[in-house]
Amino acid sequence: MFVVKENNKFKLINKSGDTIFENFDSIKSINGDNIIVSVDGKYGVKNVEDEELISTDYQDLTYSFSNYYIAKKNGKYGIIDIEGEEVLPFDY
Repeated sequence: MFVVKENNKFKLINKSGDTIFENFDSIKSINGDNIIVSVDGKYGVKNVEDEELISTDYQDLTYSFSNYYIAKKNGKYGIIDIEGEEVLPFDY
């Protein structure tokens, strides 16, 4: 997989040059089949099948380990899993 910037937007393509998904403000990181993307300054996670795993509702999102992400919401950090379920409250 390759990240390509075209017309000020980012997209993900495979080694054949086929577009997997496109029209994102940024692609922050790729962790296996899961990709952290941003739209209008909010972050979420998609997979290589172009399925939304975590909605783009977070001010920041960082892969932690396994299926867990450090997320920022309303100015505070917490931990969510790959399904967007809160594991550690947004108190920090």
